[in-house]
Amino acid sequence: MARLEFLSQRRVNLPAELSSFVGRRREVAEGRRLLSVARLVTLTGVGGVGKTRLAVRVAAAAAKSFPDGVWMVELSALRDPALLVPAVAATLALPEQTIRPQAEVLADHLADRRALLVLDTCEHLVGACADLVEQLLRTAPRLKILATSRELLHAQGEHALVVNPLSAPRIAGGFDSDHSGQDLAQYEAVRLFVERATAVAPDFALTQDNQRAVAQVCAALDGLPLAIELVAGLLAATPIDRFAEGLQDRFGTLTSRRTAQGRHQALRATIGWSHELCGPAERLLWARLSVFAQDFDLESVEQVCADRELPRQLIARTLAGLVDQSIVSREIDELGTCYRLLDSIREYGAEWLRELGEEQELRRRHRDWYLCRVWAVEAAWSGPQQEFWLRRTNREHANLRAALEYSLGRRGEHRAALSMTASLWFLWAACGHVREGRHWLEQALERDQVAAARVPSPERAKALWVLGWIASLQGDLETAAQRLTECRDQAELYEGIDPDAYRLQWSGQIALFAGDLDGAVGLLSQALDQHGDTAPLNPAVLPATVLLAMTRTLQGDTGSATDLLRGGRALAVAAGEQWMRSHADFGLALAARADGDFAAAARYAREALRIQRHFRDIVAIVGCLELLATSAADRGDGHTGAVLLGHTDRLWRTFGRPHFGSLIFTDSHRHCELDLRALLGEHDYALAFTWGAGLDLGQAIAFALDEHSAYPADRAGAAQPLTRRQHQVAGLVADGLTNRQIAERLGISHHTVDTHLEHILNRLGFTSRAQIAAWATDRTLR
Repeated sequence: MARLEFLSQRRVNLPAELSSFVGRRREVAEGRRLLSVARLVTLTGVGGVGKTRLAVRVAAAAAKSFPDGVWMVELSALRDPALLVPAVAATLALPEQTIRPQAEVLADHLADRRALLVLDTCEHLVGACADLVEQLLRTAPRLKILATSRELLHAQGEHALVVNPLSAPRIAGGFDSDHSGQDLAQYEAVRLFVERATAVAPDFALTQDNQRAVAQVCAALDGLPLAIELVAGLLAATPIDRFAEGLQDRFGTLTSRRTAQGRHQALRATIGWSHELCGPAERLLWARLSVFAQDFDLESVEQVCADRELPRQLIARTLAGLVDQSIVSREIDELGTCYRLLDSIREYGAEWLRELGEEQELRRRHRDWYLCRVWAVEAAWSGPQQEFWLRRTNREHANLRAALEYSLGRRGEHRAALSMTASLWFLWAACGHVREGRHWLEQALERDQVAAARVPSPERAKALWVLGWIASLQGDLETAAQRLTECRDQAELYEGIDPDAYRLQWSGQIALFAGDLDGAVGLLSQALDQHGDTAPLNPAVLPATVLLAMTRTLQGDTGSATDLLRGGRALAVAAGEQWMRSHADFGLALAARADGDFAAAARYAREALRIQRHFRDIVAIVGCLELLATSAADRGDGHTGAVLLGHTDRLWRTFGRPHFGSLIFTDSHRHCELDLRALLGEHDYALAFTWGAGLDLGQAIAFALDEHSAYPADRAGAAQPLTRRQHQVAGLVADGLTNRQIAERLGISHHTVDTHLEHILNRLGFTSRAQIAAWATDRTLR
């Protein structure tokens, strides 16, 4: 689904509306009203009634009330409740490199933000959604949540907005009633039908001759938007009178049953009729397309769905027929053309797939195809199309999850799961899905445990070194070391590049984090020797080079480090590789700073950060931001340094072990903090630090790259004075009181407290309650 995303003080990721929004004025107004008085609002109704479109419109209308963002999380393709929190965290661009409970990290991030979280399609994850919602609302007093679900979450404080069908004509005496002369345009269902019909049949118009048939169709479909769009999509080939006659035969007295069950039957009957109107090839393809979890492209359809019964040369034409009938939606973006089935239509197709006895075979084909795609992307990753592969892999994430779920749920398929999870190291490490990667790797290794005790495998060896790497990125060095030791015991089984080279490299990283510089140099040098020159841009050689160079910089050998990094960077540039080039730039920044060339250090760090903003490699990003903070302190720019240090401090706290517990990196952070406090003084340092902590990741990167206005030092250094009452409110915020508790303590209204807080934020140049609390605490301690 196309998205609009803005890198600004207000962030919105709501999907772009690709067709007109008809009616629903009352529901939009009621949704906004409920959000103004409640913290959890659930839009509930039958499938196809338009809950998602209404939620998008309500969220967009209310966006100005949420300065810290409006975030929509699509859950329809998610099946494993354990992945709910990672999915929400990924939408908010939160780091996954943490061994802390991720729900706790998510709650901390939202604790002081006035934001709206939209959870779309919760019905298959009701329990997990309810638990998460209650935890977030307890810890984030200014957060509000808008959910869509076919059933209520039954969470504390939930307010329901039942989404009814669009207003439609009532056929009081059955289908023989005469509607001539009636103004049908007053009905939302009729307006939607006419708009969608005109889109596929431009000559269509509501006339005296066809208005009775249109009224019959909209009444029979009970005003369900999805059913109306399905029927309207067929008008290019079928006259409206035929639809009215067919609906009379098919639905009988269904239109008089204004119940959820009746509406569900109306939707199923409409989908079923659309199914009958399809040709045999279209019906078969529809069923087979149901194995795709979300977006898919033509090549994938050809590979997964074609066989002797449905030849490959017919796929494109058959798929186009389903698009023309509104069974399949089509979008074009920078990656090309992609397709999608709506949930209700996918569910219907899946039922037919089971009836045909093809479900397991198609799921296996689906898994095999995406496993081959993963292998292809892994082989091409370190090349000129890296950003393209990054975008495409992110788009195919839901299908990759579905393939992994199939492999882990079927006996004898664990080796495929091991291979896929290990080969997806670039998605886990470079694209920021570290926690999810560990989830899949540990499940796959556990399934393989019994078999591995008898027959060790190269797939297991690779999965072990990837898991060791992933665990080290989370700061879980103990688990990382254990997994790398297991990898060593199976090294001789791996075909191709010896996994022991990978084991040595990531063991060298662990030694570096532990402060054993000599040990790190030895391990990393051995890793490079074992990799040799056969594949200089394979997934481990350049990282090993960068880690070795960083270690030598810390030992004071900046000349050797710079030579290594320039050679590695030149290889990356020649190959068009971006991700590891950014790591080489970061290493060069470290070496330049160690040599006293602060300008070069900042230049290299910004180059690395410009690349990393396209990925989600949080370890690299936080390293760049902290280096830029140190460089700012070196050149006497205390405000910039303190802002960046404030944000990196917040990022590191999500890891559970700041700086991976490394004394080397912790000392660097502490010295930077001392320098900045000396430059600014305690008061101004606290203001700038807390201002930086209140930025989101995109804002912090933009600030570091000078793409946003500079920190308002003039307002921070001589902040506009607060009134006595505002000082009281700020102090109570620092004490941890909610707005309601502050109102009760001071004997004023809740609205008045909100107003005071807005004035405090504006006068001090802050964006969050956390900054107010830090400022008030600092004044108390001085």
